[in-house]
Amino acid sequence: MDRMDDLIAFLRARLDEDAATARSGDEWTVNNQRNLVAGPTRDEKAKYHLVAVVVEDTERTHIARHDPARVLAEVDAKRRVLDEFVTSLNEKDKEHDETFGLQNWDFDPTALPLLQLLVLPYADHPDYRPEWAPTPR
Repeated sequence: MDRMDDLIAFLRARLDEDAATARSGDEWTVNNQRNLVAGPTRDEKAKYHLVAVVVEDTERTHIARHDPARVLAEVDAKRRVLDEFVTSLNEKDKEHDETFGLQNWDFDPTALPLLQLLVLPYADHPDYRPEWAPTPR
């Protein structure tokens, strides 16, 4: 159970970091010069600062698509998935405990692989553990 709890705690901490970073930034948009800028609003008269000078339309589209609002929406969605997952595991764990007198998430073969996939984007984080890596395909 410790391994699962540690994985969940690690993922929650990374999502908190992602959200904090996204909240520290302004809204992103593309200005009249086709550069990516950040400012408090999309109002062209508002003060803004340059985020990136983008040459290619595809680069600009990609960068703008990952603005702070999008990151916050993704963090929220991932938190909700994780909460649903943990609730489901806890319910299965309670049923298993009542039936077999054990309290262990390891009886669910989907639990660990799904969590390993959710934390995979954070594999470069110093607190990521090699044993959390998913099984190669």
